[in-house]
Amino acid sequence: MTATAKDHWHPVLDSQVLKDKPVGVKVWNSEIVLFRTAGGKVSALEDRCPHRSMRLSKGWVENDKIVCPYHLWKYDGEGKGQSPCNPQMKPRVQRYDVTERYGAVWVKPAESNAQMPEMEVEGYHYVGLDTGIMYAPFELVVDNFIEIEHSPTNHGVFAFDAQGITQVVPKVETVGDSIHVIYEGDQRNIPWYSPTQYFMPQNTRLIIDFMAHFRPVHFIYNMKWMDPKTQELKPHRIREFAFLTPVSEEETHIHLFFFSTLNLFSPQSFSPLRKLVSSRFLKMAHDEFNLDKNIVEEVARTDKRTDLKGLQLGKFDRVLRETRRLISSAYHQGPLEQQAPPEPVQLKATGTTGAQD
Repeated sequence: MTATAKDHWHPVLDSQVLKDKPVGVKVWNSEIVLFRTAGGKVSALEDRCPHRSMRLSKGWVENDKIVCPYHLWKYDGEGKGQSPCNPQMKPRVQRYDVTERYGAVWVKPAESNAQMPEMEVEGYHYVGLDTGIMYAPFELVVDNFIEIEHSPTNHGVFAFDAQGITQVVPKVETVGDSIHVIYEGDQRNIPWYSPTQYFMPQNTRLIIDFMAHFRPVHFIYNMKWMDPKTQELKPHRIREFAFLTPVSEEETHIHLFFFSTLNLFSPQSFSPLRKLVSSRFLKMAHDEFNLDKNIVEEVARTDKRTDLKGLQLGKFDRVLRETRRLISSAYHQGPLEQQAPPEPVQLKATGTTGAQD
């Protein structure tokens, strides 16, 4: 594993999960222990005691230090240790930078200069965080998040039905080391009894305008609805930040951060109602995620290859070759400018609505 595989900020855990006991997480085969002090501060260290390689995540927190359960060696948040039977020793554990934002714990290597991704956008209110796991190679998970042809079968709310998807023309453009994608078509019908009616305007054109970034790999989806007659955009919009954290060759963790322009999600709105609506929204999103999870994991059981050789690709799949190049750049081979990449697949987008609208 090259150093660049971890060299980004990654969300690794729902903050609510980290309480008084340590929790072990992984970022591309690197094991990390998270622990919270009595004062609420979070620390992140390599999940291995340098004494005899015991996992520190199996220990406990005592006086703001994590205790190895094998021989009671202790380590503070900086990784500085002490041994009860060897007071002259000064053991150390590798530490990671750690922060909490939007309900998640994020980590990166201490030596990395990576910038924390920003999610604040004027006019949008934070809805909540949904998390999940796909037991599939990272590239296969990324493929699922960047193409929309699977929406008739795996999206009951977001995106298009079987008829609508045939009319969608993907617009794809490489922008530096990111990809700008636009999908536009008729919003699929939602049953009248579904609570999602409130979140999804009906009888409209749905525009999914998003950027795929690769340092770290995350997607910023802008979902907008347009009146098909007047071409005017509806005021209600949803923005989703999807962060894909590689855990191992066959496991990927997903953290989905949702924002909306609906005033119901404003901090000034009635709190019990806001919590109820947020929980309904997040359940809807998690149901959508599970549909994707089931199909992606089935693909992985059939074929775990991450290359595209031998596959018969359609118009929605042309972007996959470019994602492979950018994933390789960000996670396997170092900075983009140091490579001699193949000529990217690029469909020039025209008439875009703008990813930051």
